[in-house]
Amino acid sequence: MSFWPFGNSNGSSSLNKLLESPDLTLDELLDNPDLLSELREGNNNRLLEFVVKPDNLVAMVNSVVDSVDFFLADETADAAEMAERSMKYKNLQDPLDGEEEEESADDRLRRRYHVASQVLALDSWLISDLLADQHGLLVHLWSVLAKPLVASLPLITYFTKINEQLLDARPDQMLNFIRTQGDLVDSFLRHIEIPLLMDLLLKITLTDKPDSPSGIVELLHEQHLVAKLLAFLQPQFRPSMQSSAGDFLKALITISANTSYTQDQCIGPNELTRELVGEKCIQTIIGVMLGRGSGLATAVGIVIEVIRKNNSDYDQIDVLETTVESHPPNSRDPIFLGPMIRLFSENLGRFSELFVSILTPLVATSMGVEYESLGYERYKISELVAELLHCSNMKLLNSLDAEKVVRKRDIERKGKERRIAEALDDGVEGEITRTDVEVIDGVSGNHTDSINDKAGDSIDALSLAMEEVSLGVSSAAPYDPCKPPVVDSTTARLYTQSFFSQLAEINNTTLAEPTPSSRDVEQQQALAREFEEKSDDEAGEDQVEEKEDSVSSVGIGSSTEDSTSIASMESSADDDITPENPFVTDARDRSIRARPTLGDLYKIKLLDSKLLENVISSFLRFPWNNFYHNVVFDLVQQVLQGKLHSYNSFLVNELFNHEIGLTNLIILGHQRCTMNEIEHNLRLGYMGHVILIAEEIVQFTQMYKPELISATIYAKLNQNNWVTYVNEILMKTREMYNCVLGGIKPTEEDVYVNPDAILLGDGSEETKDADEDAEGDAGEDAETVLEGVEARFDDGETLHRVARHKN
Repeated sequence: MSFWPFGNSNGSSSLNKLLESPDLTLDELLDNPDLLSELREGNNNRLLEFVVKPDNLVAMVNSVVDSVDFFLADETADAAEMAERSMKYKNLQDPLDGEEEEESADDRLRRRYHVASQVLALDSWLISDLLADQHGLLVHLWSVLAKPLVASLPLITYFTKINEQLLDARPDQMLNFIRTQGDLVDSFLRHIEIPLLMDLLLKITLTDKPDSPSGIVELLHEQHLVAKLLAFLQPQFRPSMQSSAGDFLKALITISANTSYTQDQCIGPNELTRELVGEKCIQTIIGVMLGRGSGLATAVGIVIEVIRKNNSDYDQIDVLETTVESHPPNSRDPIFLGPMIRLFSENLGRFSELFVSILTPLVATSMGVEYESLGYERYKISELVAELLHCSNMKLLNSLDAEKVVRKRDIERKGKERRIAEALDDGVEGEITRTDVEVIDGVSGNHTDSINDKAGDSIDALSLAMEEVSLGVSSAAPYDPCKPPVVDSTTARLYTQSFFSQLAEINNTTLAEPTPSSRDVEQQQALAREFEEKSDDEAGEDQVEEKEDSVSSVGIGSSTEDSTSIASMESSADDDITPENPFVTDARDRSIRARPTLGDLYKIKLLDSKLLENVISSFLRFPWNNFYHNVVFDLVQQVLQGKLHSYNSFLVNELFNHEIGLTNLIILGHQRCTMNEIEHNLRLGYMGHVILIAEEIVQFTQMYKPELISATIYAKLNQNNWVTYVNEILMKTREMYNCVLGGIKPTEEDVYVNPDAILLGDGSEETKDADEDAEGDAGEDAETVLEGVEARFDDGETLHRVARHKN
C-alpha cells in the first residue's frame, strides 16, 4: 500500500529552487504563480523567512503605494486600450490556452502589485506582526490617503484588505498607530465618495466598545467628524457627496443604537451621536432641509435614523428612575432627543410654508388622465412630520423633569471629564507627544522594539484612563461642532484647494439662533386620564399609579407638596369631564400651553402651523402615491392611538373638525374611487388606505367615548353619511376581505364533486346516486357562499358580482 502526497509538490519544488538561489530577488519571487498558495499553507518556513525580510517588506509596501500613479494612468487610457489590456491579462492567467502572448512590462508590473498586496493581506501571524510593529511602514502605507483616488482603483481594495487584516490580527498595535493620526478624519473625508474607505473608517470606529474602549470615538469627536460630515449636505457639494455623507452618518447612528450593546456591530450611544443631536448640529440640519434639493432627502433620512435607533423607551438607563449617585454619568450615557424635538417644533411653521409652496408638474397615467405628482420633497417633509410625532410620544419627552435631569447629568459628566483630563494632561499627553516624534523619525526602516514599546505603553495608559471617562483634551480653541478650527498645513496638503475652500465657506456659515423659550418648566396642571370606560377597580388602580408617579418625581427635583397638589388637580379635572364639559376646552388648552412638555410642545406647534392639516388634507390630491398614503395613515393612526391625557386630544379633535374633516375625506375618497371604477374599471390607489383609516376610526370609537373628548368629534361620528358608510360599505368590505378564497373549506367527511366534471365510471346505479347526492349538496353550498360574496355600495349599483352556477 502506498501513500500519495497531497498538495502542489511541483510548486513547492519550483519555489525551493528559487530560494536556493543566492541572487534571488523579490520580483522573481512575485512572478512565481505558486507563491500565494504556498504562503497560505504556511508550511514553507524558508519562503516565509525570505518574504518577511525588512527590505522585502519595505519593497512590497512601496509597490502598493506606487501603484496609485500607475493605476491612475490606466484610468485615463483609451477604452479600447483598456479592453485589450484586460483581454491580455485574462489570457495570461488562463492555463488552458495553448499559446500565451508575451507579457508586456505594464502587465507584469500590474501583476506584481496585485501579488504584493495579497502577500501583505495574508492571514499570517508573522507577516501581520512584523508589519504592525514597523511604524514607519504603516505611515508610508497610509500616505496613499493623501493622493487623489477614485473608487475603481485596485489600490482601494489592497489598502482596505491589508488594514482590516492588521486590525484583526494585531488590534493593539494598529489602534496605537491610528490614534497618532492627527488628520484621521480629513484623510478619510477627502475620499468620502469611496465606499470601501468609509467602511474601513466605520470598522475602526467599531473597535471602541463600552466594555473595552479604544479612544477612537474621542479622537473622531476631537477632529469634528460629525460637523464635517454635515457640511457635505450643503448645496455646494454634489448630490453623490451628500448621499455618501448621509450614508456614513446613518451607519454611524446604527452602530451607536441605544440597545444591544453586546452585539459585535454596536458600540452604544457615544459623544458622536450626542453631538449630532445637539442644538448647533440640529440647526445645521434644519437649514439644509429648508434649502430643499437632495440635501433635504438626505437630512430627513438622518433624523429618522436617529429617532428609530435612540428611542428613550428602550434606554439601558432610565434617567427618570435613577440618580447621579446610583448611575454615575459617563460618555456612553443614552443621548437625549429633547433639543432636537424643541428646535424642530419651533421651525414647523417654516416647513408648513415649504410644503404648500412646492410646485410639481402633472403626470399622465396609462389611462390618459393627468394627476399632480407628489414630489420627493413634499414626501420627505410628511415623512419627517410622522417620525417626529413618534418621537414626541416617547416617555422621557413627556416628562416635565426630563430636561432638568439630563442637564444635571451633562454637567456632572463634563466636570468629571475635565478633572480626569487635567490629571492626565501633564503626564500622558506629554509622553504621547514625545513618543510620536521619536516613532515618526524612524521611518527609514531601522525600527527598534524600544520605541514601539514606549508608544504602546503610552497609548495603553491613555486607554486605561479613558475607561473611566473621555479625555476631551485639546490645546486648540473651544470646540464648535458647526465651525471646525483653522486647517493646518498637513490637512491643507490632503485637501485640494477647491475642496477646502468650499468646506471652509460652508463651515463658517451658521444658522440664526432660535428665539429662546422657557426650558425650566414646572409640573403640568389639569392632566386627564384616558377616556375609556373603566370599572371602579381599574380607576382605583390608575389613581394609585398616578400617585406612585408623583412620588417618584419627588426624588428627581419636585417637592412633595407640589406632587400632592398636582395629583389632586388631576383627580378633580377627571371628575369634571362630562359630555357637557369635555376634555378639549379653551381653558385646558391654555393650561397645557402654559407648561408644556417637549412632546406636547411638538403637538402644539404641529397644530398651530397647520402642517398636520396640510399633510392629511392632501391625501386625495395624489391618488397613486402609495408611499404618501402610508405616511398619512401612519399619522392618523398615531394620533388616534395616542394617549389622551396630553395635547394629543386636541390633535384628535383637529382630525374631525371642518379643516381636515377626516370622515368626509374618507367618504369623498370612496365616492371618487367608485366613479373611477365605473368609468375606467380601475380602483384608485388610495382605496386600501382609506379602508384602513376608516377601521382606525371605528376602533377609536370602540375604545373611547367621543363625547368626553369633544362635541365636534361626537357630531362628526353621528352624521348620517358616516353612519351609513360604517354600517353598510365598511361592514360589507370587511366581510369581503375576510372571506376565505375559494369558498368554504369542506369537512373531511364531505365528498366534493365538480358539477361540470366528466366522470368516468362503470355506470352502476350506486355510483350515479352518489354522484347526484354530492352534486346537489355542492350546488346548494356554492349558491349560499356566492350570494354572500356580492358587494353592493350605497349608490345601488353592483360593482362586484360573482356569477352563480346554475344547474
